[in-house]
This record gives sequence, structure tokens and C-alpha cells, in this order.
Amino acid sequence: MSVLEGVMTEERFLTVPDIAERLSVTEATVREWLRSSRLPGYLPSGRRAGWRVSERALQPFGASPK
Repeated sequence: MSVLEGVMTEERFLTVPDIAERLSVTEATVREWLRSSRLPGYLPSGRRAGWRVSERALQPFGASPK
């Protein structure tokens, strides 16, 4: 959860396959965007767990929340 303007919000985080599907691109493209910082994300417990990206970070790419 995160605090936004004094209100608790449930922030949703997406995986590479989720993002690729929403944006109609390959998983390799999403990973390249993450490595180059074009798309902000994080590795929660190392590479093995995979990248996580907040749903909000996809807004500049034209993706709307589901």
C-alpha cells in the first residue's frame, strides 16, 4: 500500500508478461525498456523474481488500468 494525499491506496504492480500483453509488444521489448530506464520498475528480490512495474508507470504508454 502507498499513501497518496493522506489516503491509503492499493497500488497494483504488473509483471513483464502482463505489460507486454497490455501494450502489444514482446516481453523482450519490455525488458529492454526496463534496463534502459525508459520504463520505471524494480526487481523485488533479485532477477529471479522478475521485474515489477506499477500500473501508474504505464500511463505514458497509453495503457489504462484494468
